[in-house]
Amino acid sequence: KCGSCKETTICPMSMQGCGFCVPAKNKIARMQQAGFSDQAIIDSFIKQYGPDIYRAGPSSYFWLVPYGALILGAGAIFWFVGRYSRHPAAAGASGAPIPDDPVYARYREAIEKESGRINS
Repeated sequence: KCGSCKETTICPMSMQGCGFCVPAKNKIARMQQAGFSDQAIIDSFIKQYGPDIYRAGPSSYFWLVPYGALILGAGAIFWFVGRYSRHPAAAGASGAPIPDDPVYARYREAIEKESGRINS
């Protein structure tokens, strides 16, 4: 066999005459016409080629994965926002409050005047 059939359910080589896929698909079609069940066909291939030939479907709980990821992501966002929004707006870059210095007060007044002119 060519080996690519283990990677996907649709063999990319089947149109080019793969030495495994075309005969395997013909065998499956003959077995279906003969009335074999899907499980009997799978068992036949596993017996002939070994357990690596079969890839089982997803488990019945596979639908939980996207919802679990959404819940974990939302929880991480809420944690991050909650943790970093607790700092007061008047804190400096170091996290310490800005002191009530007359020099800072003069700059704050100038900023408020300028922003009042711009917003007016």
